[in-house]
Amino acid sequence: MFNKKWAILAAVVMIATLVLPACQPTEVEKIVKETVVVKETEIVTVKETEVVKEVVEVTAEVGPSVDEVLETVGVKAVDDFTVEFTLENPAGFFPAIAGMWVARPVPQWTIEEYGDRWTDPGFIVTNGAYVMTEWIHDDHIILEKNPYYYKADDVQIERVEAVMIVESSTAMAMYENNELDSTAPPLEDMDRVKADPELSQEFVIYPSDCTYYYGFTTTKPPVDNPLVRKALSAAIDRQTLVDTVLKGGQQPANAFANPLIFGNVAGDPDVCPWCLDYELGKEKAKEWLAEAGYPNGEGWPDDVVLMHNTSEGHKKIAEFIQANWRDVLNIEVNVENQEWKVYLQTLKNTTPLEDMPHIWRLGWCADYPDQNNWVHEVFNPTAGANRTRQSPDDPYVGDKMAEFDELTRAAGQEQDPAKRKEMYKKAEKLLVEDIAAMAPIYYYTGPNLSKPWLTRLQRGIGGNHFALWSIDWEAKKAATGATGDVVTLDWNLGTEPPTADPALATDTTSVDLDECLFLGLTDFDDVTSEVIPELATDWEPSADGLTWTFHLRDDVYWVRYNTATKEVEQVLDDEGNPRKVTAYDIEYAVKRTLDPRTGSDYAYVLYIIKNGEAVNTMEY
Repeated sequence: MFNKKWAILAAVVMIATLVLPACQPTEVEKIVKETVVVKETEIVTVKETEVVKEVVEVTAEVGPSVDEVLETVGVKAVDDFTVEFTLENPAGFFPAIAGMWVARPVPQWTIEEYGDRWTDPGFIVTNGAYVMTEWIHDDHIILEKNPYYYKADDVQIERVEAVMIVESSTAMAMYENNELDSTAPPLEDMDRVKADPELSQEFVIYPSDCTYYYGFTTTKPPVDNPLVRKALSAAIDRQTLVDTVLKGGQQPANAFANPLIFGNVAGDPDVCPWCLDYELGKEKAKEWLAEAGYPNGEGWPDDVVLMHNTSEGHKKIAEFIQANWRDVLNIEVNVENQEWKVYLQTLKNTTPLEDMPHIWRLGWCADYPDQNNWVHEVFNPTAGANRTRQSPDDPYVGDKMAEFDELTRAAGQEQDPAKRKEMYKKAEKLLVEDIAAMAPIYYYTGPNLSKPWLTRLQRGIGGNHFALWSIDWEAKKAATGATGDVVTLDWNLGTEPPTADPALATDTTSVDLDECLFLGLTDFDDVTSEVIPELATDWEPSADGLTWTFHLRDDVYWVRYNTATKEVEQVLDDEGNPRKVTAYDIEYAVKRTLDPRTGSDYAYVLYIIKNGEAVNTMEY
């Protein structure tokens, strides 16, 4: 017969066998914590068969659950209209981070009810200047003015009809046919636009806070060798690309951060001099490729891939650089492309190495105008997006990657602006010279065509603010034959937005959509890029800079578009009153983004918040 201890163990094993497979991680942890610990060796006779069983000790040392760690994250609703953040270290730029889309309030009750479908028209609950009334995937999105928006009286454009045209030539034809109110001219039409008496009057070049670059998958041969990466970067004729292909006043790039960003070293001859001097670049490129084992391209593999997202413009740039590599280095690189949503998935640093391209195109635009948002949040090996897969274990430059990691972390914590600039210059040199994880190509400008009836602003940090634009509706109707009284903007998104969920957005298309639908605590002035109030009326730091307190407006409401009645409705609380956006919605949104179960690829921008990184990097 079983003795008492074996009876207990048998019961525990039976319960675990039946229950554990169906449990959620937190439930499993709870059961493990409450499991009886038994250690014994005993011979058990069952049906005359002698079985020797050794029961080893079950270790009950299980760490805290995700939910438990989330409760320690440094964001707290003090009351309905006051939210407090506690930081890992002082950061004067935190008000800019607090306004980012990943920290914008989202409706907990709707997300819990509808799951992944919560952003579908009819389900989605928002609080911004516009509501989404229709989303026909890969075709168009329709936004309509939110009549309950706290500044609704100032919003002149009542409807946005946004198509998803990938080909810039098609978008240009639509613009010339008065089907779009604004567009970026294709590269091949730049000379024609500048020479045309009508189009040239509609053409303007806006400043831009974006950088165009090629990233390297630093763990994939042959670009695992930094000498190869440096050779490929040095062989790019940036000035000729800007002058003969782009033609929009762009600036050749020698570093990552755009000239509008604090701590940038754009144009500094001490940083990547071969990026700015093509004769020097060609000489160094040949030298480095030979040193890497491919003299004059000999032995170069024939399967190296340069990938870009589908776009006529990106294709022209890739073909130009492909020709640079052929002419200077005597090598062939294959150019491939993918549709935007697929492309973003491919470039995740969790994609199997065999499915990653060797070289890939991306652009980066400021989320806030500080280098912390650039070299640290994009390329830091342990706290950033790190699509380049840098690691201190790198056999070639692991020590440099470790130094870069420590340097960008320290620069974000340093309070002296002059010292921060010095640190970021060193970080840029490591990134583009010693490590060569990326090849900076050019700093964007914003070449744009807009109809004379549209008064618009440049795309600001955080997205286009359609609520601040205006249309001379009578002039548009006279020119286009439009009818009715609803002032409508005809806009091209350029591609299908991968998501409308603020926690999951990583691209400018999704961010532009979220900018229309959700308010942040703060926003940016489109002209000066200064942080300005939005959902928060004001804010202040503590004396030690570790705590920031934001005071919210009390007149921002949750709304939903009723697809049956075709009306925008206020969401009601349990007492039947219009539901206001509160500090508790902010707290929920921040914790949801940092929750690893949400799967936010942009959560790292919130690591400045106490325990943000700790919870987001948890296994679950």
